[in-house]
Amino acid sequence: MKKQRPRPAGFTLVELLVVIGIIAILVGILLPTLSRARKSAQTVQCASNMRQLYTMTQMYTNLYNGYTMPSRVWNGSSKDNMWCGINVMGPLMGVKRIGNNAASQQETIDRIAKVLRCPSSTRIKDATAIFTVDYTYNTNLGDDRSIKFYGDGSARPVGTDFRVEYEHWARFKKRTQVPGNVLVAIDATNAFSNDDYERFGSLADLTTASGSRPWPRAGTAHQQGKANALFHDGSVYLLKGFVPKGDPAPTVFDPKTTDLANWMILSPGHLVVTSPQQTYAGTAAGKPENVWSKGRPLPSF
Repeated sequence: MKKQRPRPAGFTLVELLVVIGIIAILVGILLPTLSRARKSAQTVQCASNMRQLYTMTQMYTNLYNGYTMPSRVWNGSSKDNMWCGINVMGPLMGVKRIGNNAASQQETIDRIAKVLRCPSSTRIKDATAIFTVDYTYNTNLGDDRSIKFYGDGSARPVGTDFRVEYEHWARFKKRTQVPGNVLVAIDATNAFSNDDYERFGSLADLTTASGSRPWPRAGTAHQQGKANALFHDGSVYLLKGFVPKGDPAPTVFDPKTTDLANWMILSPGHLVVTSPQQTYAGTAAGKPENVWSKGRPLPSF
């Protein structure tokens, strides 16, 4: 009987091509899943950053006689006095400025900003910018525009810089005065803008553009163009902060572009109008339904 030659070890060309085809199919199936998983992990990390921010606002309350952290504590250098600045978040994080020059100031603010990075943000650092944080903060929680004097101690004339002598909406607030349904911070836009993007004063700031504000301040960093939003009760929601309709960005508010409302943002000080200059960002002052109030629940996002 004639012996059969033993089959050589290894794959035939056909078998190799079949295996490669199967691997290619599996990669095609798994890559979108892995991409979604990565984006989901980034969303979770961003929410964790916001919870850390909330913890720091509680620390601020404990250090400063029960006041909630304002968006800006004094006139002068934004790097020092903005909510994400050296004199505000710096002490809460244990970050101290070393040196007294512009380079040391920028180095210190960059260290603070590392905690305020959203991993989903595609914002490109601008070397000429003061801040590069990825979140924007509610200026109704407190603003230096409520202070009668400039940083040098001189009196602020009525109407200077489109302000009245004392702007009621900008008063610093005790934590107990601010309901849990007030929006504290939200993902900022990916498009860089020097127009005070690190704070917002109304729903219009977050959802519309203007000549001085070329992009809305709310971002679309996460799945389905949504944003993480921190509220004053410490909860973080993934919601529709601003979903653009059309290009360029809209200049007229469309309620379909957001889950937010002015009553989550505007302080009751907007009900007190002593001058036409006191209305902020085109908001309709004097209407209770437009400002925050206790007992009003958050909607289901």
